[in-house]
Amino acid sequence: NVLIRKDGVPFVLDFGIAREIHETMTRVTGRSSGGTLLYMSPEQLNGASPKQAQDVYSFAAMAYECMKGEPPFVRGDIEHQIENKTPEPLPEGTPIAAGVMAGLAKKPEDRPASCMAVIEGNGFSRASTYAEATVDKKRADGVAGTGNGGQEERKGSGGFVAEYALVICPVCGKKNDPKETFRCRECGRDNLCLKHQDKKTFLCADCIAARRAEAKRKAEAEKTLILPGGAKMEMIYVAPGSFMMGSPELEDGRSTSTDETQHRVTLTKGFWLGKYEVTQAQWESVMGDNPSEFKGDNRPVENVSWDDCQEFIRKVNAEAEHQFGGEARLPTEAEWEYACRAGSAGAFAGTGDLGSMGWYDDNSGGATHPVGQKSPNAWGFYDMHGNVWEWCNDRYGAYPGGSVTDPAGAASGDDRVLRGGGWNYLARICRSADRNGINPGNRFRSSGFRLACSAGPRGQGAEQ
Repeated sequence: NVLIRKDGVPFVLDFGIAREIHETMTRVTGRSSGGTLLYMSPEQLNGASPKQAQDVYSFAAMAYECMKGEPPFVRGDIEHQIENKTPEPLPEGTPIAAGVMAGLAKKPEDRPASCMAVIEGNGFSRASTYAEATVDKKRADGVAGTGNGGQEERKGSGGFVAEYALVICPVCGKKNDPKETFRCRECGRDNLCLKHQDKKTFLCADCIAARRAEAKRKAEAEKTLILPGGAKMEMIYVAPGSFMMGSPELEDGRSTSTDETQHRVTLTKGFWLGKYEVTQAQWESVMGDNPSEFKGDNRPVENVSWDDCQEFIRKVNAEAEHQFGGEARLPTEAEWEYACRAGSAGAFAGTGDLGSMGWYDDNSGGATHPVGQKSPNAWGFYDMHGNVWEWCNDRYGAYPGGSVTDPAGAASGDDRVLRGGGWNYLARICRSADRNGINPGNRFRSSGFRLACSAGPRGQGAEQ
């Protein structure tokens, strides 16, 4: 869209001015560009020199109107909104929504490189870095060549000359024409040589390498235990480490009836822990029955005592020794809280929002729920808060004073530790630090467990 004025001066126009130049929403900036206000970019509105990034904006504005039913800004002070406001988001799930919204970025350099890139979405190699390209509005006389200051001139149609500032690849240091570069949508690095781009994902080689390394780490840190009867149980390796166990005195909901004194704990040995609470299908596979009140293969098994868990573990141990090189067991209380916190220090792990991580009295609807429906914590464990209480190996008792290493619980006592709260308990009972002690022979409809395995020699569930 180019308008040649009577005096011979060309104007680069947007997608809409061709309707009628005297239309009320049309603006001519006084420099070298003009257009229909509803589709004008912020820099075009301010009279910037014409660049194709302006056309990308206008194209995105038209696409936005097609999808939303009206332009990005259509009421009130439109000029102010174009310069300062973000359009309302497009409906989720629309295939090109992300590309269209990117095309409406305030800064030219933040937009896709072309109208086709708007349609295809983010992460595609740039056809050109328009923010760095300028158009020489004077007629060119000779053949395009390389100019001074790292600028490359190219002769375009109609005799106009386009100057492209060469850019330096941050990986190899090579100088390139901007249109021979791309921006990685994962790490955000710009001006990368196309040779560093993965043709399937359109990411840079470094990000691809990082993804592969993470996949390898995850493969080494997650294993599947085949249970007697054929059921499978996903396990996550927890590396040794140190953390603050217990809760600060001013933590909201902190118990005054149980010992939550904060103290530093160091775990010197890694261990494997179930990604999910033990399910009814897994229990039936090993034990041949299902004591649960709320039936469902993928719901956590409940109505199991600490003693019942020991019988389950006894039957699993041969497979655990063979597959993981270490014995199956319940986690210690310290191991449980270490895995629950996953590096966090607040009352609840992850986002700190119990509703997004666990089932408790406010959201459970009066029953357990299938495992893994809520968000995991930072280490990938699900349902550490709520759903069912989880038995630990320790005897219940007061915490030792000061820092401790590899604590195994009280030396004596009748009760065993339960952690995590359950579907029918208040939020404060589901905190990372909350503790409970129950007779090991008791069963109730919110008592379940999560299996642990000691880490064996390298090559058999070894420490990674």
